Amino acid sequence: MRISRGLWVAAATVLAASAIPALASPAHADPIPPYNCAAQVTDYTGTSPDRGTAWCSSGHGFVRVKLKCEDDFGRTTNRYGPWVSVPNAYFPNPSAVYCSASYPYGVSAVPETQAL
Repeated sequence: MRISRGLWVAAATVLAASAIPALASPAHADPIPPYNCAAQVTDYTGTSPDRGTAWCSSGHGFVRVKLKCEDDFGRTTNRYGPWVSVPNAYFPNPSAVYCSASYPYGVSAVPETQAL
């Protein structure tokens, strides 16, 4: 019995297609988002505007500081530090930003996170 060339091609195609799932990579879980995060305001009373910093010691992604600053009349504005990669220790890589000369007093600082 002679098998035609077309049948061989069809059989090879079926075998190759059935092998593709075996070659695919297994499913991977998403990385754990940032956690163990903290932020602080450093008070530079009388010398310069206050500074806010934020950092995370665990997880994967990015963190930045959101610093709420106040002027002499109680008006507030928000300042944002740059996104920095997590995990990062307090030193050498926190997200940091200063209040402005118009709003020199740091009221609060909070970490904002972003997963990978």
